Amino acid sequence: MNFFLHLILLFFIINPSLSYDAIDLNNPSSVEIVPKKILKKDTQYYLGIKINLYDGWKTYWKNPGDSGLPLSIEWEKKSDLEKTEILFPFPQMYVEEGLVTIGYEKEVIFPVKLDFKDNLKFFESNLTIEYLVCKEICIPKTVTKEVSYDLENFDEDFSNYEIKKYFNQIPQQGLGLFELKKLVSLDNRSFLLIFNNDMKKEGALKIFPYSKDNILKIKSIKKEKDFFVEVVSDEMLSEIKSPILFSVSDGKEFEEIVVSPYELKKNNKLIYYLFLAFVGGIILNFMPCVLPVLSLKLYSLMTIRKENSKKIRKYSLGIILGIVSSFCVLSILIISLRTIGTNVGWGFQFQNIYFSTIIALVVLLFSFNLLGFFEIIFPGSFLRTINSLAKNDSVAGHFFSGAFATILATPCSAPFIGTAIGFSVLASNHIIVLIFLTISFGFAVPYILFTIYPNVIYIFPKPGKWMENFRYTLGVLLLATFIWLVRITNMNEILILFISTIILLFSLLLETNKFRLVLTFGFLMALFFWFLKPIQENEKVEWEKFNELLLNNYLDEDKIVFLDFTADWCITCKINKITTLDSPKLKKFFFDNDIQTIRADWTKKDDKILDFIFKYNRFGIPVNIVYGPRNKNGKVLPEILTKDIVIDNINLVK
Repeated sequence: MNFFLHLILLFFIINPSLSYDAIDLNNPSSVEIVPKKILKKDTQYYLGIKINLYDGWKTYWKNPGDSGLPLSIEWEKKSDLEKTEILFPFPQMYVEEGLVTIGYEKEVIFPVKLDFKDNLKFFESNLTIEYLVCKEICIPKTVTKEVSYDLENFDEDFSNYEIKKYFNQIPQQGLGLFELKKLVSLDNRSFLLIFNNDMKKEGALKIFPYSKDNILKIKSIKKEKDFFVEVVSDEMLSEIKSPILFSVSDGKEFEEIVVSPYELKKNNKLIYYLFLAFVGGIILNFMPCVLPVLSLKLYSLMTIRKENSKKIRKYSLGIILGIVSSFCVLSILIISLRTIGTNVGWGFQFQNIYFSTIIALVVLLFSFNLLGFFEIIFPGSFLRTINSLAKNDSVAGHFFSGAFATILATPCSAPFIGTAIGFSVLASNHIIVLIFLTISFGFAVPYILFTIYPNVIYIFPKPGKWMENFRYTLGVLLLATFIWLVRITNMNEILILFISTIILLFSLLLETNKFRLVLTFGFLMALFFWFLKPIQENEKVEWEKFNELLLNNYLDEDKIVFLDFTADWCITCKINKITTLDSPKLKKFFFDNDIQTIRADWTKKDDKILDFIFKYNRFGIPVNIVYGPRNKNGKVLPEILTKDIVIDNINLVK
């Protein structure tokens, strides 16, 4: 170390361009040992190394940042000492010309902890202190001080000495002042720390990482209700052998958080989240808001089974490109909005009434085509333009349908997708793109199969009368999708019912057979039941409107709380409601166990709701959380609910 410091000094001496007359190179700082009497606290001895720095000069913390060297000491009489340790008070961050350094200015006292040999009564030794001071240039300093202490004549009252101020700024482990809620590995060189932060500390939290084995940098701190801290390492996380220390402070309290190498490796789950994204993409094909459009694709491919394999491959590739391109656009849109400080969630576009209306009209066009209305309603050039898209007899039509299916998929979060997307938005931009691409490839799996093995289409029956019935069924399903979309726009339900009835009855005039009659009237009966069903007077569960203060009040009272985040455009939410949350069994369980039920409606944009679910690493809905005396932080349930899942998890938090 001594050689290195002198080498630095020699460098500056032989480079006169780096010096200037206004600086006294010999006296940028001074050093003294404080106090005169040795201090003792809980059987541990202490002294202080005080460095006074002249205006503009700085010295460094144990992790100096982009440049600098920390303080080091060497005792002449090591034999009298069992152990010695420099304690570093909480530092400041300095940014100059793009370089980030961590250290101190004006004045700092470094407490030094000393363990003496047993039965030692007097200690006397020379102490060599080496440190670096920097302004426009850096100067290594070496100072030797004589130290002598009567170890039986100590002082236990730190309040009498200026060292107390700096001693109290030493971060201590295990204080529980700052709760590390979650550690998420973003890739093999960076990870995310999520700290629980109450409102009184918001905006003031500072954190500095330290590891003897590698260089760590704070890339960004994202301030929400919680603090999201991204840490970047100069080496692979899997290669880190020693614990990483994080000094954390809100300006008044100081704590040291320890992250073990095991935790880093355990949480290195990018492959895991990619797997969730891929499987979730596959499941999207079977979700109710997507199935009508993709079934339309299948119908289109079956109509060309007599064509050559090249055409089947071409059309399948069109669908794949439409899906992948749309997911890429979504990822870029989310990155752009995040960059300008706007938080959005999965399915956010359906919170815009104009977007929902346009999509609803497009779906209606698809439905009209399948119900046989095109030739009657649309003449000439418009028919030819729309027909190429709606009848899917071109690559462009298939591309459009793939893109359209992606749009409809966003409010229909399959299991796993919410978790994968929640992880991606906490990560760097390239991780967001990677996760979305993985979802898109999972979503496109059936069409990738048709591209590789076009003869798979022959597993389906030969075209015949059944295909006309299948076509009409798809038209009815798309009409149902249209009804769902226009309901989001808050259109009068009676008007929706009237329009849908007229469309279906008119379709029967074009062609009537037994299958169409049964399907049409069955669907109309379901519509009438759905729109006109009476409100159950005996419902025992009352859902309170989401309010974080209300939630916290219930938790303070040790109440059990079930929190449901939903939206009118969220199909999975609706399925959960019908199959689980509205079931008599679960309602009775809620009532009998005095469970407080709170519902957050995210049909329209609400940043408070998004910020809240973001804390739980979720980026979209459905989100269901249970709280109780045994878990006041909340336990997030799977996206697809069952009565047993809800009951079992509530019993765990009681």
